[in-house]
Amino acid sequence: GKHRSRVLSDIVREARGLVSEGARELVLTGQDTTYFGRDTEKKYLLPELLEALNSIRDLKWIRLLYAYPSCVSEVLIDAIGSLEKVCHYLDMPLQHISDPILRSMRRGMTRQSTYQLIHKLRNRIPDLAIRTTFIVGYPGEGENEFQELLDFMQTSHFERLGLFTYSREEGSPAAALD
Repeated sequence: GKHRSRVLSDIVREARGLVSEGARELVLTGQDTTYFGRDTEKKYLLPELLEALNSIRDLKWIRLLYAYPSCVSEVLIDAIGSLEKVCHYLDMPLQHISDPILRSMRRGMTRQSTYQLIHKLRNRIPDLAIRTTFIVGYPGEGENEFQELLDFMQTSHFERLGLFTYSREEGSPAAALD
């Protein structure tokens, strides 16, 4: 379905309650955490949420899951790098590196922009641990695209990596592809 962001103040209120009950780490997750606020406030609010959560006394760590690379902004990188409670860990599902596959997947990224983003993240947050996922066997992926993906994985040195085989999802645009 469509993105549905919660109200920032409600999340902060819930987080304060969890911390008062003993929670020390918060894991922010969603289909795409970087999209937070775009559907309701017409702007990306994840950096503001991180800043608000960072101010909660007795909270030790904030971890981000599922940050889509096309929305990892300069402001978000600054927040991850500078806010003391935000773990230098980013779960960023890249899915592939081949331009034709990325276009077909509608990822909003290219091979070049992906390399640039990883380079920027590594330079600005040197101890950042990046976890990512890739899909193999996507329609149109041949030996060349697969080898391009393998080469990318070897040169990028991800700290954590998950691989999934493509599975046809009825009703999705990819389901109609050979």
